[in-house]
Amino acid sequence: MRDLDKDILYCLGYGNNLPDDRTKSLIEKVKTEALPKLKPRAVHGTFQKNMLNFSGKDIEEHLNGAEQCILFAVTLGAESERLFSIYQRTDMEKAVIFDAVCDAFVEAFADEYCDNLLKEYREKGLYINTRYSPGYGDFNIEYQKEFISLLNCQRSIGLTANDSSVLIPRKSITAVMGIFTSPPQGKTKGCAACNMNSTCKMKGKGKCLKHTDF
Repeated sequence: MRDLDKDILYCLGYGNNLPDDRTKSLIEKVKTEALPKLKPRAVHGTFQKNMLNFSGKDIEEHLNGAEQCILFAVTLGAESERLFSIYQRTDMEKAVIFDAVCDAFVEAFADEYCDNLLKEYREKGLYINTRYSPGYGDFNIEYQKEFISLLNCQRSIGLTANDSSVLIPRKSITAVMGIFTSPPQGKTKGCAACNMNSTCKMKGKGKCLKHTDF
């Protein structure tokens, strides 16, 4: 279970340090103002692995042994973009904090969604592994567009990608998980193998490729 407050501080660059009282108060104010207005949405679908034309050593290893896969997408929606734009125009300090709040919130929402899928599949006697997103390892970020097409994301949750395969709204995640008949034996690659290594705000926290307890 994620600690949203700790993740927000981490996204703001505090690491294990604590902000001063003024900053803590401002973070709480932004959370109080913004979080009730954000309406996260999600969609997922189950596909035969041989229907997915994913290429790359890392994604092949991640899905090794799976015959089916879950593709899913989550987003904080257009309101997150609108609020960020307002903060940028009115208070840049709040804009920076809001950006971190959204980063932490969308990750927490994705984790919760995956946890519910895990429980659902365990009740069926099946297992799923950790989420793996375009942009991890050698899994090309251009696969974002395939996720969006297969899940009909634009219509179902208002999610698209631009020509550079950047998700719009930005505070969104797409990922794939393998479905297995026994606990999967795949290994986590971690931050060093990820091509988002230099920019990821969650680097070193083990939050994107953490092991799942089966």
